[in-house]
Amino acid sequence: MPPTTPTTEKKKSIFAVKIPLFVAIILLIVAGATAFYINKKTEALCEKRVAESLKKVEGISVRLLVEDEYKLIKPLAFIDFTKEDTLLLEIKNSLQEYIEDKKKDGSITNASVYLRNLNRHQDVRVNPKEVYFPGSLMKIPIMLTFLKASESDPSLLDRQVPFIRPYDNLPFQNIKSVGIELGKVYTIRQLIEYMITHSDNNATALLSENIDFEKIAHVFKNLQLPYPDTKQPDYGLTLKDYSRFFRVLFNATYLSWKNSEYALELLTKTDYQNGIAKGVDKGVVIAHKFGERNSDGVQQLHEVGIVYLQNRPYLLGIMTKGNDIKKMEPILGEISKIVYSGMKDGQVD
Repeated sequence: MPPTTPTTEKKKSIFAVKIPLFVAIILLIVAGATAFYINKKTEALCEKRVAESLKKVEGISVRLLVEDEYKLIKPLAFIDFTKEDTLLLEIKNSLQEYIEDKKKDGSITNASVYLRNLNRHQDVRVNPKEVYFPGSLMKIPIMLTFLKASESDPSLLDRQVPFIRPYDNLPFQNIKSVGIELGKVYTIRQLIEYMITHSDNNATALLSENIDFEKIAHVFKNLQLPYPDTKQPDYGLTLKDYSRFFRVLFNATYLSWKNSEYALELLTKTDYQNGIAKGVDKGVVIAHKFGERNSDGVQQLHEVGIVYLQNRPYLLGIMTKGNDIKKMEPILGEISKIVYSGMKDGQVD
């Protein structure tokens, strides 16, 4: 029986510690954007007022969700503290020391870590400017694309698609699981489940054939990420930028509440257990996805997930570069263990 996802009541606890600050920010935004977004001229004026209002809140960065089809609303996507969380600095120091040791012994050439306390909305970052190729982590935006489309077309996820031919030139996978079978018919929902829980490349390719690429690219645009190009197979992102996909799922700020819950529930069922899961206590729920990429002889192995530690959920992202995935894989678990110990036993609210 799969693990039970956290209840809505637990999700509401996200704002329990910082309600006054959060409310203050929202009030500032409302005050700065008093006019309706009726046309482009009015919209630009309101955005200017929002930016001016935000200057009054020290250390806060707010990102608005880009949704061109809406004229009267401008959804709030992200609230960021420009300064790092002082309560997480001890964990950050331990991570930096560990990563330097692993670089010296040749296990990795570099690594980045992004840790966000989802109760406080604050984070710390190790090597935040390093750019990586996400690999199978790109399956998350594909899932978001279909789930977003299903909100205007409820029949989409039940649409049947035959798998009638194998795909050539799929990315090589060191880490494999079960996949879809030739000659069988699958619903879009089943293909999404294979893509996420088993990281199946055939399911991903079949899904990509059944959606307009511009809709996938639109997700990146909405989250203010670099526009993907089909002519450029290597799409680079920093770890913090990639974390936006998980943040909008946890806060249900892009998909509906129902679809956000469904997506995270799928991510709790991923069968990859040799990374972040190795560093936490048995039974702790994790919504996570791994990715690997081999480019110009450089191996990359990543994992990003939400660890539902009691009433203190946190987002952990790990991206690594090296020469041997077998040496890199245990590092994911060790980094997860350092973070989990600090979040569980430290003075972190």
